[in-house]
Amino acid sequence: METELLRQRLDHPGEGQDWLASLRLSNPQTGYTNLLRMAEAGVPLDLLGAICDQFRAVAPTLADPDMAWNNLEGFLCSARNPLSTAALFERDPEALPNLLQLLSGSQYLSDLLVHDQESYDLLRMTEGHPVARETLVEELIAEINQLANTDEAMAALRRHKRREILRIAYGDLVRGQAVATVARQLSFLADAIVEAAVAFQRVKLEQKYGTPRAPSGQPAR
Repeated sequence: METELLRQRLDHPGEGQDWLASLRLSNPQTGYTNLLRMAEAGVPLDLLGAICDQFRAVAPTLADPDMAWNNLEGFLCSARNPLSTAALFERDPEALPNLLQLLSGSQYLSDLLVHDQESYDLLRMTEGHPVARETLVEELIAEINQLANTDEAMAALRRHKRREILRIAYGDLVRGQAVATVARQLSFLADAIVEAAVAFQRVKLEQKYGTPRAPSGQPAR
């Protein structure tokens, strides 16, 4: 969208709302407020125009365009550097369309992305590819075994769960992985979290009480 046309739509609410309604937004008044906030967050009009063009192209494929547009505003406005984020969308033609699929598919996923912006960079690197169960377990155990106390371990488990849920959702919603693959990845994630929690707590208990032993005297499993 040309900068002057976008400026005109920002300056004239009626025109802006009519344009947003043409993008299948059922609540163009709220959509217009979202547009204003993105402009006020420091996104230059040329980059904001490019975002609008990309949204227009992908809107027909979105499960809920209103949700996607509203959550996009939250994502941009909560970014550490909205200008840098907008520039990424212009530089990488897949970054915004893929993000919009997530933002329109689940409010829970959207909230995770808004509050942990770095997680989207990880998603773009991993592309939502499935991960072996053993890899998930080993990586998580290695991470939390370096932590000093239970509160830190619990926080790490929660953070890991959120990021892995996003990876699995990306594979499902963006890459169209089979239901069986998605279900298996969720099962692997649950296994990894439980095993890591048990391993961490066992180490702490053994430090306090010693190694539990079977009647034979060998270390218990």
